[in-house]
Amino acid sequence: MYTKQKIEELFGTQTAEYIQRKNTGGTSGSKGIRYEDIFAVYQLALLSRCVIECNQEIHLLSQCFTFVDDLVIDCKNETVLRH
Repeated sequence: MYTKQKIEELFGTQTAEYIQRKNTGGTSGSKGIRYEDIFAVYQLALLSRCVIECNQEIHLLSQCFTFVDDLVIDCKNETVLRH
């Protein structure tokens, strides 16, 4: 995942500060957001066959320090992160 220093290095101080504020607000407001929960379950259901039958390893990250912070599914055998 990204660190604040890496975001700042790549995109500048203002962008890193924006993501910091976004992350803080997302953490505080996460209790009432049901659409994101349903979408997360849908994404996990799509991946469940590969996880069960192909033994694919996935990691779930929530409210992490990145541009789309609500849910990140890291499929370890792929180079793409799913948001």
